[in-house]
Amino acid sequence: MRAVTPAKPLHGSQSPAPRKVFAEHYPPKKVTALMDAGLLVRGVMRINPKNPTDAYVSLDESPSPLAQRKNPELQGYVVGNSSDIYICGKDSRNRAINNDVVAVKLLTRKAGRQLYKANRMGYDKRMDKITAQRRARLDRMADYVKNVNAEAASDDAAEPQTSNDSGARMPELFGVVVAIITPNADRVFVGTLSNRLPAHRDSRASDNIPLDMLQFKPLDPAVPLMLVPKDSVPEIPHHKDICAVRMELWPETSKYPMAT
Repeated sequence: MRAVTPAKPLHGSQSPAPRKVFAEHYPPKKVTALMDAGLLVRGVMRINPKNPTDAYVSLDESPSPLAQRKNPELQGYVVGNSSDIYICGKDSRNRAINNDVVAVKLLTRKAGRQLYKANRMGYDKRMDKITAQRRARLDRMADYVKNVNAEAASDDAAEPQTSNDSGARMPELFGVVVAIITPNADRVFVGTLSNRLPAHRDSRASDNIPLDMLQFKPLDPAVPLMLVPKDSVPEIPHHKDICAVRMELWPETSKYPMAT
């Protein structure tokens, strides 16, 4: 019997493969081999809730002599008494969350400092924008508020202090997460659900969110936004109602993790 050749799909009928937003995690065997070779270290992730683009990894074991030879910055490292490894930005964090045990590849000091400066510039611009918006809002309020004393008017017109950290001390150790060795077991988070999907500044992820999703915004700013399938929610709550979800998969093709 002659083999049947599958019909070729019509031009344009195949949807393009999703673009990768994050780097793929190293497989366990590769992580073990690279750690044995002193090219990776492991530690616990800690995210700054005031500026979630900043994260740190505290090593949970002393670097091996081989790791210290491969990475001179680790020489003399003492667990609990030495500097943490600075993880700059969400891309470098590579889908890790608080209390994940992660494998980290150290960056050269030059590359780390360039990444750090770029991150601080972005943070300062965001804070300047927030400050300008708040100042404009205060000005609009002042137009409608009458019979206020001079002290209150002065307070309204005063420029609010920004919390930018441009004068912060430069970290000593820089790295990127290449794998999650042990995920944080507590992956249930409290927040609010909304029909409004996250706005995208990055076109890499703008076409990767199905329309049958809800946005979950955690109360903890160190936790990322999540996507919840509408069919997993019996009744869509009011946007101010508090609910709890469990973080599930976070593929490298999605800017946000899935939750149920």
